[in-house]
Amino acid sequence: MRRQPLMVALVMVCATSAFGVVRQADSGRGMLDTVRPSVRGVLARSWCKVDVGMEPLLAPGATSPQNYTVSGPGQGTLAAHPNSVGVVNGPIYRLTWFPGEMATGQPLTITVAATLRDAAGNVMGWPYPGTTLGVARPAPLALADSGAGPLDTVPTTGTLHIEGDATPGYTYTTGVTLTLSASDSGSGVAQMQFSNEGSGWSA
Repeated sequence: MRRQPLMVALVMVCATSAFGVVRQADSGRGMLDTVRPSVRGVLARSWCKVDVGMEPLLAPGATSPQNYTVSGPGQGTLAAHPNSVGVVNGPIYRLTWFPGEMATGQPLTITVAATLRDAAGNVMGWPYPGTTLGVARPAPLALADSGAGPLDTVPTTGTLHIEGDATPGYTYTTGVTLTLSASDSGSGVAQMQFSNEGSGWSA
């Protein structure tokens, strides 16, 4: 019986992704990823932090600060490149500056380097910009009083004298006289408490 040679045909398939980009696949290795990575969004998280969303997740090296450049009126006192870049969740990268802060309510643009690649090796190809608005630094918390006047921030001081300081700081006898005093130039002394070798404080 004569055998016929086995013919294997390579079937090429074209598929369109949700973003309208065509991907090619073959019957032997599965889907081939040929989609370039891109910036999907930029959002200021605080006066010195910006999140950059990528599609898809980039290859190692995407956390180099030199790959990200800030510009625009909202840049404020931020340096051109962040001090650090970290992965927050999936393809979201958080850029952090210190010191410095962005200009409140002004647009700032983050441009991602064209040389970055995704895990499949696809290069971004051209610089990708994304714009967000600057966020204000929160005002420091202010101490409040009860309305009775300015706050007393001067600490109370106290002294302890042994036998009238006849032998300052120590004594050789068990029966001694201790002289205690306390003063407060602000609101005055409200009470005094005592402790013996840190074993507890008197009421």
